[in-house]
Amino acid sequence: TKVSSLFARASAGSVVLRTNQEKQTIEVQSVASQIGENTASAPARVTNDGEITLNARFLLDAVNALEGDTVKVGFNEKLQPVAVTSPEHK
Repeated sequence: TKVSSLFARASAGSVVLRTNQEKQTIEVQSVASQIGENTASAPARVTNDGEITLNARFLLDAVNALEGDTVKVGFNEKLQPVAVTSPEHK
């Protein structure tokens, strides 16, 4: 997300989170028309395929505020709230 946020500056800080249930991965993608694009993926426990666009800074702030190594990202639709939590956070 940190690297993608550098590319996201040209697009108002937007990054796309994409989950893939078959591959059990989550991807963070950003595109800057004059610089290029960045896509990073990580293994994840994914229950459904999905895609949502978020502000990279808000996502980084949420993840950095949590304790532990596990992060849960929950979302339904593009215009619905996103929940970023950790079972280890107290």
